[in-house]
Amino acid sequence: MVTQRELILYLGLIFVNTVGGNSNAWGTISPYITSYFHKLDPSITSSDLLLVPVFAFIAEDTCCLLISFLSLYLRPFLFIALGLIIACPTMFLVSYSTNPIIFSIFFGISLGLLSCCCAIPSIWISWSVLPQAKGTSVGIVLASYSMAPFLYGSLFTLFVNPNEEQALSEINSTDTYFSAEVTDNVPFAIRIFSFVLLVSGIIGCALLNCNDIESSAPQNTKTITVKEFITNSSTWQLFFMTYINVIGFFYLINVYKDISMKRIQDDYFLAVVGALSFVLIAIGRFVFGSLMDKYSWKKIVLSSLVTQIAGLVFMDFALENKYVFAIVFFICSFSGSAMLGGSMVIIERTYPEDRWTLGYILLSLILTIFTIYGIRKIITPNFGEFFSFLTVAGFLVIGVLMVINYKIRGKKDL
Repeated sequence: MVTQRELILYLGLIFVNTVGGNSNAWGTISPYITSYFHKLDPSITSSDLLLVPVFAFIAEDTCCLLISFLSLYLRPFLFIALGLIIACPTMFLVSYSTNPIIFSIFFGISLGLLSCCCAIPSIWISWSVLPQAKGTSVGIVLASYSMAPFLYGSLFTLFVNPNEEQALSEINSTDTYFSAEVTDNVPFAIRIFSFVLLVSGIIGCALLNCNDIESSAPQNTKTITVKEFITNSSTWQLFFMTYINVIGFFYLINVYKDISMKRIQDDYFLAVVGALSFVLIAIGRFVFGSLMDKYSWKKIVLSSLVTQIAGLVFMDFALENKYVFAIVFFICSFSGSAMLGGSMVIIERTYPEDRWTLGYILLSLILTIFTIYGIRKIITPNFGEFFSFLTVAGFLVIGVLMVINYKIRGKKDL
């Protein structure tokens, strides 16, 4: 039975992680921001603004590395508070920038800081509160994290495109852009966005601080040295397995609107699809997390990977009909929701006494986003969307082989 104290704690985690999860909202808001900078400079395209998720992941993983070390000395709550104090005002100020590179750097860094400073400390706290149900607790945190695009992405769309205007194609361009009626609202929408994030984060922090529980104290000890960790073959298996397994999921949630707007002229429909997909992701993360506490981690992850591979192969054909696309995208989103939580669960099972190892292995996500950026910059313009989907599916095939062969010494069943 959940006590009142635990309930307040989890409400705090939900508030905090709906703020932290907005790095996933980029796929929803990017067409509007791209259109804004394209209006200022017609040479700017959607691929240029992919620098935002690149810098977001660099900031996120660098921050993970830093707080993993500092977690030995500081309470996780402090990381959450610092992330909010730094990121939200930065996001507000950069809305005044008309330089796409400066905007991409600082907006991306802000999203990355919020993601890492909210999610990782929350997971540490939840693991301490529910030590016998770590998959479930990861699912709770990541589920609320996944709701961010549904809540804040929809809010951003409401402010920037209240009349549901459709994006239009340009001559000799595969991209679509919104008119000035929409793009003129972008700076103000970003300011509202950052302010609401800050207020929500403060509410979450207040709830967390009311639960000044012993379990949120610094770890203080570690059972494996950094040298032993780096030279352990399991570390590198986990690193590359995490890097590869999340590519399909991250690829679709970051570029789904760009790939769909070219062939589906219904911005409102696509906004609804994006919002509902993140509801499914939230549900999936909780469901898969709970299942991993009871059933085989390996079977669950393999089932998810195979489903995503099938969806990616079929995705280009699905784009011919908006309803078929929505169904395939929903299936891929739901199945892909198992990936990040699955990586966290297997990292914890491999290094159960050293929570700091989580941040180091999640540095692999930098490679993930750079791979996605490379696919969009090189493969997509030269070979098209179909070969881009096949490339991502190819990575997941490698992931299947890595999962099949992964073992933890002394544990027969994963």
